[in-house]
Amino acid sequence: MSMAEVAVFTDCRTGSRPSQAPVSIPAVFVGAIGGISAFGLIGVIIGPVLLTAIAALPRFLDETLSVRP
Repeated sequence: MSMAEVAVFTDCRTGSRPSQAPVSIPAVFVGAIGGISAFGLIGVIIGPVLLTAIAALPRFLDETLSVRP
C-alpha cells in the first residue's frame, strides 16, 4: 500500500483499518438492482452505498448515544 492509501484507509484514533459493514452479498445485490432502477447506471454504486449507510446507522447511533457511566 502506498502512503496515500494508508492515510485514506486507516482510522486515525486506533491506527487500524475500519471494519466492514455487516451487509450480506444478497443485500448488496438488491441494493445494486434498486439503485439501477432509481438512479440509472450510476445506481450500481449509489444503491449499495445507501443500503450500507442505512444498515450501519442504527449500530452507529446505538454506540454513539449509549449512556456510559
